[in-house]
Amino acid sequence: MRSLLRLVSFLLPAMLMALSLQAATVYWTGADGDLFDDPTKWSPNLPVAGDSTAFCIGTTSELSTPFAPTLATVYVGYNDAGSHAGNGGLNVSGAGAISSTGSLVAGYDGYTGTINVPGGSIAGGSYLYVGYTTATTQPAGVGYYTQSGGTATFASTVRIGYRSGQGHVALSGGTLTTGGGYVVGYSAEGTAESLQTGGTLNVGDTFIAGYGKASTATMTGGVVNYVNGATTYDGWLQIGRSGVAGVSQFDFSGGVINKVKGSGRVSIGESAATGILNMSGTAVLTPDGSGTKVVLSLTNAPGRACSWRSSTPRK
Repeated sequence: MRSLLRLVSFLLPAMLMALSLQAATVYWTGADGDLFDDPTKWSPNLPVAGDSTAFCIGTTSELSTPFAPTLATVYVGYNDAGSHAGNGGLNVSGAGAISSTGSLVAGYDGYTGTINVPGGSIAGGSYLYVGYTTATTQPAGVGYYTQSGGTATFASTVRIGYRSGQGHVALSGGTLTTGGGYVVGYSAEGTAESLQTGGTLNVGDTFIAGYGKASTATMTGGVVNYVNGATTYDGWLQIGRSGVAGVSQFDFSGGVINKVKGSGRVSIGESAATGILNMSGTAVLTPDGSGTKVVLSLTNAPGRACSWRSSTPRK
């Protein structure tokens, strides 16, 4: 048994190295409107399972039929600090379907990525980054994610405006599901915006507008549910979080946020951050549809502002 264990420990690093060498980054070469699954539109070849893909020549790929191989990371807009750098776009529609074990990244280190989802499905095995920057010394990645139909599911957190990135999300239809949090503005610099006018957002942890970054979230319609897998989840709704001074605001004038009754609070302002929640119109904020009270936590440091304004009944 010991000799077998020694053999496994000896061979495992080599096996992992072999697997990593098999994976590659494959680059989109097509024109606007060319089909994702056209093998002549990729270099050096059509992606296979385990490959990462990069869209970085300023054109948009159309995915309207299922793409079977499960990819690694998908970069829409990319910068490898070498010969592959530029803006990119990806449209997922109709019967289009794509899956990955890694993250889906829109906008990366100085370049813009645009993802449009009017239909189809996305199954991401990790994060959705909209506006990603690897370090504050790098130019900001600018990301746009627009969903008007279909389904998009991510195993981990949706991060909008990561580090100094600039992120913009618009949800008007379909279903966007995150296994982790939904974070508008992650880390200090750049800008982050989220607009929901319809559709369903399923949050697997905490909804945060402004996590160390001044950010804006707007909801005029649609539904936000707190669910993780098949069960409801007692997550927080936080506006303005962490120790970076700045104003984060959530304008909530329509739609329904289904908070789960429990210890997860609505927190407005934390540490050095300023939080503002404006609630008006037909907006409904309820823990579970039972009419149980929502608990507000106003926790700014001395000299910082936290604001709760509402012209609608609160349950």
